[in-house]
Amino acid sequence: MQLPLKNRREAGRALAALLDDFRDRDDVQVLALPRGGVPVAYEIAMAQDVDLDVLIVRKLGVPGHEELAMGAIASGGERVMNQEIVLFHQIDQATVDAVVARETQELERREQEYRADRPPPELQGKTVIIVDDGLATGATMRAAIEAVSRQKPAWVVIAVPVAASVTINLLRTVVNECIALATPEPLFAIGQWYQDFAQTTDEEVKRLLADAWSRQGAARVDVLDDDIQLTKVVPEQWTGFCQSFAEDHRGWLVTLGEVDTRQLQEQPDRARHAMRKRADGVPLCKVAYDPGQNAVLVEVSEDQQARQLYVDHPVSLYRERVQDADKGLRIDTESGTSMLVEFHPVPSPAERAGVQR
Repeated sequence: MQLPLKNRREAGRALAALLDDFRDRDDVQVLALPRGGVPVAYEIAMAQDVDLDVLIVRKLGVPGHEELAMGAIASGGERVMNQEIVLFHQIDQATVDAVVARETQELERREQEYRADRPPPELQGKTVIIVDDGLATGATMRAAIEAVSRQKPAWVVIAVPVAASVTINLLRTVVNECIALATPEPLFAIGQWYQDFAQTTDEEVKRLLADAWSRQGAARVDVLDDDIQLTKVVPEQWTGFCQSFAEDHRGWLVTLGEVDTRQLQEQPDRARHAMRKRADGVPLCKVAYDPGQNAVLVEVSEDQQARQLYVDHPVSLYRERVQDADKGLRIDTESGTSMLVEFHPVPSPAERAGVQR
């Protein structure tokens, strides 16, 4: 593998190629360690078409040398300590307790921020792939392994882009498989093996999770007349899904139109043919859900000016796909009409480049 890696998402795509044995399996659960592990894990889960979730783990940094881990804590109350580091730096118990209390507070904040009321995944009897953006001391990964192991999974895999060889060799003794793209020596800092190692934000984590969760476990319905697959997005995920969808398709040419929802369900071809167009062949700029106004905003560029259309009082939001390619969005409203955001068949490179705003 050529180093440095371009960024976390490219690293995830490269890792996915090494995990092909797990493709399309219902018993596989990918667990990302936020924040940096989420973009890596997202690409793996999407490529292999398996479920994605997060396991919150917090490093316990040595005071004054926070990048050096004296231990880690994980969701469920798991704690792993590196006693050699604690003794070498002469860290007393009161200091350890203070660091644990601070990091526990941050762990709980992230649990609420990322998961809200979503329950954690069931791992018993499953194959679990734990993903991070790199392994140095391995303290956070060991805490994650202990938290996962409590649920008695059938198989545990560690997948990371880069790792210290001594660390990954130690982890091989406690999991079933360890997969890394590269084990450079000396490792020093994980970030030096990436061209772009900018901090992953909470917003990016939530956006990627919302997109992944909208795909998995959602009901798919085949509409036989034009073979459109509908994936229903649950309301709790509308905000993150709309943001992710817009970022992935910004600049693609779209047609916007209104149809009668009942006719769309009963006679989809006729309904689409009779669609009342609101805009045609214009670049998509933005899709956003405003929970305060209970409206979906669709912004396009028309005559090089932004035009905003609001879909008020939505009751259902669907992703439309044809032959595994995105076709657009369908937004059903309480008034009995649906707004369709339909992509033109083959977006050109210029369309994909998007409209910079």
